[in-house]
Amino acid sequence: MLKYKLYSLSNKDITFHEFDNALTRISELTVQLKAFKTKNEAVVYLMEQTDSSYEICNSVYDFYIGLFDIK
Repeated sequence: MLKYKLYSLSNKDITFHEFDNALTRISELTVQLKAFKTKNEAVVYLMEQTDSSYEICNSVYDFYIGLFDIK
């Protein structure tokens, strides 16, 4: 699978289990964020879940959505 190849190219600072868990959580959060009708709804959700500012959550949203923005 691709995740094994990606891990093999890494510097191995973390275990494969940690790497796999991180990929899974990134994927799950991205799917969850994309399910909101608007970006603002997703950002407000992040604010409620993390008690972080709008600016931080807006940046997090952009980062996660950008990870899967293949052009």
